[in-house]
Amino acid sequence: MIASWTTVSLAGTNSRCQSASLTEPPSHRVELSAPRMGTTFTVILYGPQPDDARRAAQEALDHVETLNAILSDYDPESELMAFRGRAGDGAWVELSQPLFECLSRSRELAERTGGAFDPTAAPVIRLWRRARRTGERPREDLLRDARERVDWRALELDPGRRAGRLTRERVGVDLGGIAKGYAADAAHRLLVERGYPCCLVAASGDLRLGDPPPGQNGWIVALETLEPMTTPSAIVADSAPPPPTLSLSRCGISTSGDAEQFVVIDGVRYSHIIDPRTGEPLTTRMSVTVIAPDATTSDSWATALAVLGPEKGLALLRPEDRLDVRFAILDDQNRLRITTTPGFGDR
Repeated sequence: MIASWTTVSLAGTNSRCQSASLTEPPSHRVELSAPRMGTTFTVILYGPQPDDARRAAQEALDHVETLNAILSDYDPESELMAFRGRAGDGAWVELSQPLFECLSRSRELAERTGGAFDPTAAPVIRLWRRARRTGERPREDLLRDARERVDWRALELDPGRRAGRLTRERVGVDLGGIAKGYAADAAHRLLVERGYPCCLVAASGDLRLGDPPPGQNGWIVALETLEPMTTPSAIVADSAPPPPTLSLSRCGISTSGDAEQFVVIDGVRYSHIIDPRTGEPLTTRMSVTVIAPDATTSDSWATALAVLGPEKGLALLRPEDRLDVRFAILDDQNRLRITTTPGFGDR
């Protein structure tokens, strides 16, 4: 048995998915990667015919591109942007299944978390995106105006007609906290339908895992957590402890953190994760990993829990959610604090 490693970026952590390919037929390992949704999507699968498997992997990546044309807030021609353009006109807009599902799941989580996850946070997200490019904090009047335009209650949905409307003018919609996980789930479903249940779809910090690789109990996911450090070299020091690993299959796993996406302004380290309730980025160093039945759930909950923190966030979880969570937080004294649900360690 020949082991092979695939490097996958888990939103601020360096993570690896280990898969084993058999030297004898019928299982052949196929891996394809492509830029999608502003990041790199990677598909790994096993099948008896490598050419057929490669075509299936390409089809999955093409499907992600199709979803991007629906869900993107960067593409001015996307369905999401067209819906956003109707804000405040009072009309119900018929929506495609992917857009309706993402909006519905987002609104449900917004209500559950009291707005800690909010699909209408686009105005403040846009301001802080610019701040990360310029290194300048947004003007207070612009932040105040943007905060006033964030309100998940302005998003109304009608399941019977699969329609939606934005009841207030100038309300924006951003699905960045759920779209990649949703796309990973959709790509996974396509691969299973094509006869490739032993597969993995990676979208930056979001993974959708299918059946484990041949001869393995699961996909091995290694997470490098936030370690107390005074210099960057501490991250790669030979004496550093090995990262924790998880053996997983048939689930979604997502990590939200600020190790890579942040900006320092006037000595303050601002994360790319925004609290929609205040319009301010998180300033606490943290990494939140969520294991869920699917990547749509793990993606959105990882963002919400990062905003809520361990005490308030874990208090919201219910047994029927089937979530396992790990918080790694660097406190003011540069000490690493780990908080997990009981089931996380069992992984």
